[in-house]
Amino acid sequence: MSNLVLVASPSTCPFSAKQVDLLRREEKEGNKLKGAILCDKPEHASTGACKKVKSFPTFCNVDTGQCLVGLRETKEEMDQLKRLNDAR
Repeated sequence: MSNLVLVASPSTCPFSAKQVDLLRREEKEGNKLKGAILCDKPEHASTGACKKVKSFPTFCNVDTGQCLVGLRETKEEMDQLKRLNDAR
């Protein structure tokens, strides 16, 4: 998952806020993403990722540019995200 970034907008999307909180827990368990692009922050708002995604939260592979949309709440959903990302 080290090649995935979260693209989210926590102040405008409740699902984004929830995903950010869930990912903080995942980090403590050793599952760390490459980073996060928070589109509600002025320094990120004009980035290509924020312009590209149609809904939040979205996970994008920085190597391929491919993105997967949707909230991942459970360990199983995070594992599925990892498998989907690895298959691309």
